[in-house]
Amino acid sequence: MNKTLTIEVKQLPSLYLVTAQKEDIENLRIWKNKNRKFFFYKKVITKDAQKIWFREYLSRPDDYMFIIKLNDFSIGCMGFRLIDHVIDVYNVILGKKKYGKKGYMSIALNTMCNYAFNTYKLPVTVRVLKENPAVKWYQKNGFIIKQSYKDYFYMEADDKCFKSFEFLIKV
Repeated sequence: MNKTLTIEVKQLPSLYLVTAQKEDIENLRIWKNKNRKFFFYKKVITKDAQKIWFREYLSRPDDYMFIIKLNDFSIGCMGFRLIDHVIDVYNVILGKKKYGKKGYMSIALNTMCNYAFNTYKLPVTVRVLKENPAVKWYQKNGFIIKQSYKDYFYMEADDKCFKSFEFLIKV
């Protein structure tokens, strides 16, 4: 299966999300390994394991991993998938730290959430480890802690927050 989807951010045309392709898997692997302490899966991902993940990812129809592009330069990634009748946001990573604290990842997240919600009409959720500083970032972006578990928070987006982020789709 070939997944090719581009979500353009209407408010900031130089910023867009494009589904990960074969040429992106090494960047994804490096970014995830550098940030693995903030994720549930903490083992180092090998090149072979990443190739297997990508092959399996391509076979899942309701699973999207996006590369965040700014002026055609990859600055990070984020994805969503359907799990148990909710949209599960996952692997949100700012790959290039110099683009942090500028709002790009927030705009990308809110645009992706708007697209996912409009496509599936299901709650948008995320599971975040309690020690991950991104908990506050998700809250700033309209996610509310719904349940607290031993190691993580289960959060759900207030859909009013992301609906104002308009998008254009290119397939």
